[in-house]
Amino acid sequence: MAQPVPSSPASSVAGEDDQTTEFNPQETPKLNLLPGQMKSYSHHIPSLKAGPYNVQVAHELSSSGESPLRLASAQRFTVVVPRFSLPHGDIHSCYPHHGHAEMAHVLPHTVFNDPHLPWERWVETNEHDPRASVCTPWLGILTFTPEELKIDPKDWPAEARPLKQSALLSSGMSLESLYRTSAKVALPFSAQELVQNDSERPPGEKRGDMVKAIFLKSALFQDLFCQQTGPPNVVSLDRYKYMAHVRCVQRNDETKEFSVVVSPRSGPTDLDSPKPMIAHLVSLEGIEENIKFPLPVDKPLVGLISLHSWSYQSLPPGHIDYVHLMKELGLKMAPLRYSDSIIEMSTGLSASHADHKTGAPTSDMESRQLNISEKKWLQGRMLNGFSFVRYRPNSGEETTALYRGPVSPDLSYNLARELGRSLAYADRAFLAAMTRIRGQVHKRAQGNVAAQLSVLNPNVRSYVDKSTLLSALKDNIMTDDDNAMNKMAPGESTERRWRAPTGRGGTMVKLSRAPDLSVLLVGASINQIPCKMARARCLETYFSWKGEGGNKIQDEFEIQTDVPVEKELSQM
Repeated sequence: MAQPVPSSPASSVAGEDDQTTEFNPQETPKLNLLPGQMKSYSHHIPSLKAGPYNVQVAHELSSSGESPLRLASAQRFTVVVPRFSLPHGDIHSCYPHHGHAEMAHVLPHTVFNDPHLPWERWVETNEHDPRASVCTPWLGILTFTPEELKIDPKDWPAEARPLKQSALLSSGMSLESLYRTSAKVALPFSAQELVQNDSERPPGEKRGDMVKAIFLKSALFQDLFCQQTGPPNVVSLDRYKYMAHVRCVQRNDETKEFSVVVSPRSGPTDLDSPKPMIAHLVSLEGIEENIKFPLPVDKPLVGLISLHSWSYQSLPPGHIDYVHLMKELGLKMAPLRYSDSIIEMSTGLSASHADHKTGAPTSDMESRQLNISEKKWLQGRMLNGFSFVRYRPNSGEETTALYRGPVSPDLSYNLARELGRSLAYADRAFLAAMTRIRGQVHKRAQGNVAAQLSVLNPNVRSYVDKSTLLSALKDNIMTDDDNAMNKMAPGESTERRWRAPTGRGGTMVKLSRAPDLSVLLVGASINQIPCKMARARCLETYFSWKGEGGNKIQDEFEIQTDVPVEKELSQM
C-alpha cells in the first residue's frame, strides 16, 4: 500500500519571525492565530492520493501444543479524485478577476476551497528525490496572449474533427476525440491509456466524457516545460513545484484553510498599451512521463487538459489601474463642500482639525446657542458635503435642512435602501415572489374592507367576487336582434367610431345591472362573442353608459363589419 512521504515545510505567521515547523499531513495543524493573521505552508499532502490501494490484514493465533492459526484478509479500494474537470465550488476565486485589468508584472493565481486539491494526484517527475513526486502539484496556471493559442487549420490533423476554439481559445471535445488526435498531437497520456476501454479505466472515467483542451505550438511548449537547471532538452516540472502553497487564515473565531496555485508566467513586460491575456488552469499529470524532447516533427502541437480559464487585461508599466486610482482619489480628492473658511466661520471650529466621527445634535439646536458637541456635529456634516437649504415640512412652518448633492459621496441609510432595492429588482425570482406576496396581501385586505362595509351598510353591495359575477352573467346580458353593422363612410372622421350614430341600429351587450358600470358592444350579437373573450375582456373592461334610449351614448364601442370580434376585443 502506497504511503505519502511526510513533509517539513517552512511556515510563517504574519507579524512574527519566519520559523520552520514539522507538519504532519495527517493532522490538522493547531494554530494560535489572531483575527486577520495568516500562516502559510509549502504544501498539504493528503493521507491518500488518487489511485488503487490494497489493504492486507494478517493475524496469527498460537496455543501451546497446537499448531498456530493464521487468519488473513485483503481488500482493494480506489481513491477517486477529479481529473478532467473540477466540481462546482472547488474554486474560491481567481486573480486578476475575469474581465479586470492588472499590471503586467502580477502573477495570476487561483484560490481553492480544498487545501489538499493541488496534491491529490500523483505527478511523476525525473528527479531522484522521492519527495519531489509527492510535493509537486498536479495543477498549474499558464497565461497566454490570444496569438499564442490561436491554431492554424493547416497544423490540425486532417483525420480529426474540425477544431472549434471558444472565446478563451479552448476546445471542447470528448476524450475519445482527443485520443484520436494522438497521431498528429503530442498528448500527456500513456499508450496504454489511449486504448483502454471504459471497463479498464478508473471509476468515474469514460471515453465519452467531455473535456476542454488547449493546444500549444511545440516551440511554446518547450519554453514552458524545459528544464531550467541542466540540459534544456529535458521535459521538467521543476518550475511548477514551488508554485502552490496552503494558507491558514483566521477569520474571527474560525480558522479556514485554502490552497493557492500561482502562475510562473506573467504578462508581457514590454507593452505600451493594455493587452488582453488568457489564463488556463491546466493538468500537469503525465507531462514528464509521456512527453519527451525533442518533439516529433510530425507533431507540431501539444494538447493539455484545461480545468478552468478566464481573461483579463495586462497593463503596461506606469499605467494607472483601478486600485491605485481609487487610492489616489481617497488621498488627494475631497467631496464638493464649503471651503474651510466658511466652515470655520459657521461653526467657530478649525476645519483642519475636524473630527468626522461626531454624534447627532439635540432637537433644540435652532432655538439656542450651539454647544461644542453640536458644533462638531455641524462641522462634520459640512465637511462631508452637506449644504443648507430652505425646507418646509408638512406642518407648514419654514426651517433649514441639510442637503447633499448627487455628486457628493452618500453613505447614508437612504443609499443602503436604494442599493437593496436595486438588488431586489435585479433578482427575478425574488421580485416574482414579492409580487405574489403583495398580491395576496392586497386581495386579503380588499376582502376585509368589503366585509366591513357590508356590515356597516347591508343595503349597499360594494364588492362582488368573480364566481358570483360569472354565475349572474346570463341574467345580466341583454341583446337586440337587430344586427345591422355600422360602417364608416369614405372620409368620415374616426371619432364617429366611438359614437352611436343616430337612427342606426346595433346590438347592445350590457354587463352589470348598474347603469354606471356597463359594457356596450355595438354591431355584433352576443352569440358571436366567444365565452373566453367575454370573460377575459368584457368582465375586465368597463365603459360608462348613461341615458338608455338617448341619441348620445358616451364611451360606447362600435365593431366594424369587416373586423372579427375576437381580433377587435384583443386590441382593447
